[in-house]
Amino acid sequence: RTARRAGRVRRVLLVGEASGVDRAAELLTSRTDHDFSLVAAIPVGAARLELEGVQVPGRLASCPADDDVPTVLGGVYAHGADLVLVAPGPQLTGDRLRRL
Repeated sequence: RTARRAGRVRRVLLVGEASGVDRAAELLTSRTDHDFSLVAAIPVGAARLELEGVQVPGRLASCPADDDVPTVLGGVYAHGADLVLVAPGPQLTGDRLRRL
């Protein structure tokens, strides 16, 4: 019995630069042999996401900012996410990644 049929789907919020979020979203939505459901994405930086139909509850600036954590937590609560998948990249590394 699959996790989806058993009702144990994990609601995922993606966070990262547009290219990383797009790739992770493509992997999550193109397969059904896992228990993850993409509910929203928070891009880092100004680049536009290629995905369509995915909620974007906020955006992180290109460089670390005081509102990084509240923005991600707001997305978690607004969309009932129980898992945050972070796609690291040049704008999301080191201390900033650890803070999230």
